[in-house]
Amino acid sequence: MVIASLRERSVDAILDKPVVTHEDALEYASACLYVEQRSKLIRELKAMGIRALDLLPEDLPVALASEYLDVKAAGQL
Repeated sequence: MVIASLRERSVDAILDKPVVTHEDALEYASACLYVEQRSKLIRELKAMGIRALDLLPEDLPVALASEYLDVKAAGQL
């Protein structure tokens, strides 16, 4: 099984912008928590033997094709 999760550029943008106001700090902290929870889920899926991808949308086609070839080569189809 392969699960693909699409990362949002908007979250990356929040993490890249300077924190100036209290609202910025809350937004940054929320984005950090979201990214950590997402990373934890991906790790847990992989630990269960599930192929899990966490990608930006433009990286999805090549990564999925690569995963397919890996699955096929391993005789897991």
